[in-house]
Amino acid sequence: MEVHRKALEARVEKLSSERTALDEVNNKLLDKVVEERQQTHKCRINWNTKCSTQECKIREQDKEIRELKRKLMVAEECVLGEAVLSKKIKLSLKELQDNMVLNNTEAEMSMSCA
Repeated sequence: MEVHRKALEARVEKLSSERTALDEVNNKLLDKVVEERQQTHKCRINWNTKCSTQECKIREQDKEIRELKRKLMVAEECVLGEAVLSKKIKLSLKELQDNMVLNNTEAEMSMSCA
């Protein structure tokens, strides 16, 4: 159980560091987008139109970053779900152990009475 908990903690730490890195990249890209949007081109008129400007490339990268962030959030939710499930399993095991001790004690008492 301890190994499982440590593995979950390591996974959460890894996901957190990946998220921080993605946030940094996203901020840099957004700064570039602001600069590029000051230039006029066909994408400003129709956002569904693609062109070869840096803004369009950045916008595509921004979409990819948003998708990666979404996937990261889903993964974090899964890790948290695993942690909750692990805790429930530990509590169930503890409850079973307590019941076994109680049953053994009752059995010993009934044997000594007989």
